[in-house]
Amino acid sequence: MPTFVQILDFIGTFAFAISGIRLASAKRFDWFGAYVVGLATAIGGGTIRDVLLDVTPGWMTDPIYLICTGLALLWVICFGRWLIRLNNTFFIFDTIGLALFTVVGVGKSIALGYPFWVAIIMGSITGAAGGVIRDVFINEIPLIFRKEIYAMACVVGGIAYWICDLAGMESYACQLIGGSVVFLTRILAVKYHICLPILKGSDDISNFPVIETRMEGQNLKYFSALINVDKVDGFTLSGKGKVDGNGERYWKSFWLRRRVIPKCTNMDELRPRLLHISHSNNVQVSDVRLVNSPFWTTHIYKCDSVKLLDLHIFSPSFPIKAPSTDAIDIDACKNVLVKGCYMSVNDDAIALKGGKGPWADQDPDNGGNCDIIIEDCTFGFCHGVLTCGSESIYNHNIILRRCNLDQAKRLLWLKMRPDTPQQYKYILVEDIKGNVRNCIFIAPWTQFYDLKDRKDMPVSYSSYITMRNIHLDCDSFFAVEKSKQYKLSNFCFDNLTITAKKDVKIDENIIDALVMRKVEINKVN
Repeated sequence: MPTFVQILDFIGTFAFAISGIRLASAKRFDWFGAYVVGLATAIGGGTIRDVLLDVTPGWMTDPIYLICTGLALLWVICFGRWLIRLNNTFFIFDTIGLALFTVVGVGKSIALGYPFWVAIIMGSITGAAGGVIRDVFINEIPLIFRKEIYAMACVVGGIAYWICDLAGMESYACQLIGGSVVFLTRILAVKYHICLPILKGSDDISNFPVIETRMEGQNLKYFSALINVDKVDGFTLSGKGKVDGNGERYWKSFWLRRRVIPKCTNMDELRPRLLHISHSNNVQVSDVRLVNSPFWTTHIYKCDSVKLLDLHIFSPSFPIKAPSTDAIDIDACKNVLVKGCYMSVNDDAIALKGGKGPWADQDPDNGGNCDIIIEDCTFGFCHGVLTCGSESIYNHNIILRRCNLDQAKRLLWLKMRPDTPQQYKYILVEDIKGNVRNCIFIAPWTQFYDLKDRKDMPVSYSSYITMRNIHLDCDSFFAVEKSKQYKLSNFCFDNLTITAKKDVKIDENIIDALVMRKVEINKVN
């Protein structure tokens, strides 16, 4: 006759095996692969526990664990369609297994004479470790490493078990109460979105060392970013976690300084960036949430072959504005792919930089950007979706395509600095939908203007700019200023369907060799 603990162990094995097999089937594993995942889920935690406790793992002396996993596989095969319809199936069985295995681990450790803290740890390992192995097998980030209450539920249940045991209650009562506490803790945490605090960046600038770095088109000594990468080929940052810059104090301090000193620069209020990558090749940053940066969010400088994939980049514009929190700053780089990202920040989404000043093109620390592709992205609020400037000298072979816009201020923004020689050419913007305040915006940019006594400032150029297959609602399509400081030529507007509130006229005299085909503004060609 099996004991109560053995019954709990068998039920937990069955429940955990189903949770593993259910996830494996969703990943389209075959029957054998699903069985292996289910078995690892069911016996993984108990095996680690028994090895640490110096006892023989139960499945090595009793085949019931293998049989339970086989029955779980048969259950999923027979009732797979029913299980799939229940979106919370995995959660229910995983929680049941978590609760039962936790009390089994705690009870076994106490029975072997170990102190309560060891028993709680062993209970947590028994409950959570199998799930970790399962998630590794199916290529998912283990639940224990996410913000959800998971392993902590085991700890809480283990403490409840220990208190009941201390009070002299029968073992079966300790097990029932401990398991119930694990189950309820997990259920309530998910239902009410209870989670442990998230580690955030420091809001004290003194915690960031002063280093040789790159800021606003110049190399200088400034504060390090929260994450700093320099001369690391093959660097990868990936996963579904969050990097929180904790920028609110910096933002409030900046606006307070602006109120007292209206002409203070972005760097006068000392604040760090979130992620800075420099002098590195074959870089990939993917899946991560980058939020609440105190300053620029992602800054890549003099890098080659960079992939920024499926990122979620956010900083608020309301109720407090997060100043100069550019989503992605590309600074003197080549071969960059930005794909599948969501960006909503209180400044430019994609800003192409490279240097500033009357002799910026002669400084070896500066450089141009070339072969940049931004595709399949979604843009929320931002000042500019694609911005050339405000520290930029040479951008060419730039593609922005297949993107959706919602509440952006400008689609294409060419900042023309009168104190910097600039060339922007071969820029393609295509297959864009949504809404924006201004579709194309070109004007002199005079923020912190300084010619440094140069008398022969050359004219800047923007040429071979193509916008095609664009369907947008906007305030103004053509917000372009004429200036002697720059020349615009060889623009092409092709297959544009625009609904504009104002400024519907396109001044063809501003741009030399302007080509327009199938341009419809407010249903007028």
